[in-house]
Amino acid sequence: MSKRGSSGRGIAIVALALIIGTMGFLFYSMVILEPESTIRQTWYDSNESRYNTNPTLTLITIPDLSITFEKQSGESVYILFSSRAGVWEDGGWEYIEVYLAIDGNRINEAHNKFLLYTSNGGSANIVPMTLQYTFNELSNGNHEVTVVIYGSHSSNYVDSNTLLVQTYVG
Repeated sequence: MSKRGSSGRGIAIVALALIIGTMGFLFYSMVILEPESTIRQTWYDSNESRYNTNPTLTLITIPDLSITFEKQSGESVYILFSSRAGVWEDGGWEYIEVYLAIDGNRINEAHNKFLLYTSNGGSANIVPMTLQYTFNELSNGNHEVTVVIYGSHSSNYVDSNTLLVQTYVG
């Protein structure tokens, strides 16, 4: 009987040691170690307006949707654009493209395209559209991010637009 009682104490001591060790590791990893990345600044802009690709086949900067931000030494930049896109069915291929631009320069790698083929026309297909991009080698200082649209039909559009910029290290 005494062996059985001492066995329970042994398990309790091992369990207590595991709990203390786990708590120590969590404290060390959350407080002592630096997180992998730390957000330094966040900027946000939004509007509900609809912006059509009119004139067609033309790069159009969305007015009233821009963020001026400051990038400091050692920081990277994360940009997120989200909207609702509508592409008009007109028979054949129709599309809308969305690009990010920094300081007025369109970033070709930072774009999204909604392409649609229809045999008849008369209505719009609406989808959520999201575009995100990270700049690791952007120069220090102030920059402006804007959103550019380009489309094949004058009724193609984006609306319910949000734009987020974050600088971070790590």
